[in-house]
Amino acid sequence: MRRGMTYAAMIALLGALACALAGSAVARTLGTPTVTAYAPKSGVIGNTVKFTGTDLQGAAVNFGGKPAGTVTVDPSGTSIVASVPREATTGPNQITISFPDGTIWTSPEMFLVNETQPKQTSNLTPKIASFGPLRAKAGSNVTIKGWNLGGAVWVKFGGVKATTFKVPASGKIIATVPARAHSGKISVKTKIGVATSPRAFTLASAAT
Repeated sequence: MRRGMTYAAMIALLGALACALAGSAVARTLGTPTVTAYAPKSGVIGNTVKFTGTDLQGAAVNFGGKPAGTVTVDPSGTSIVASVPREATTGPNQITISFPDGTIWTSPEMFLVNETQPKQTSNLTPKIASFGPLRAKAGSNVTIKGWNLGGAVWVKFGGVKATTFKVPASGKIIATVPARAHSGKISVKTKIGVATSPRAFTLASAAT
């Protein structure tokens, strides 16, 4: 105890210090959670996604409504690392993050869950894993992703052949929705076989 300071004064000083520290902690806890960025925007089950922001403590992450496999929040509350759960469905998934104060953050764009690339086989059978956008009007470009799509002979939207498409890589095709396309599965034919999309494409009207 410092000379000249009474016991009561010391208690008052310690109380003031405790209040100041508590006030600082409360102010930190009451900060509104904010997610400023995240990456990557696609991956397979088990891959991790990193989110950055402020006041992220206590976060609960979901992919398409399914809880993330693992969630690790930095003690400073500036980052989250979450893994894509086994229950996530192949294709676009909305990411949501819930916080203890009731704040819910929703990803501005869909996270694309890709299928795990199968082992290469001697017949190199083509396979479509995903495509986007899921809804588009005639004349719009749609990107199709998968495996063994090189050398595509034709691309169909709901059974109607696209008049224009290009194959920049063996796992990627960019096709233009034909004028008379229909809603339905997208299919791609190569010299080895025909691949069909796991979900249907929706044709949007010109007005839309």
